[in-house]
Amino acid sequence: MHNNKHVDIQAVAQLAQLELTEQQARDFGAQLERVLEAFAALDAVNVEGVEPTTHPVPLPCPRRADEVTPSMARERLLDAAPARDEASFVVPRVISG
Repeated sequence: MHNNKHVDIQAVAQLAQLELTEQQARDFGAQLERVLEAFAALDAVNVEGVEPTTHPVPLPCPRRADEVTPSMARERLLDAAPARDEASFVVPRVISG
């Protein structure tokens, strides 16, 4: 991070539509710095010749047959909704602007 970490935290908070006090911004900045230091330590590890994995042990990946089946009727699904308009679910606005 560059020298003005506090400004970076406030900028990220603004993008996330969060209001932080000055103390919260300082605290989160210190926490973020520790996280970035941990990633830097991981980045320093030599992984030459190590195969990439998604899990530490092999896991079975059962697959089902890819078969076309009828879907539920739209009206039946909309009838179960707490709120709807003619053909859609109605949900509360979560993003302003």
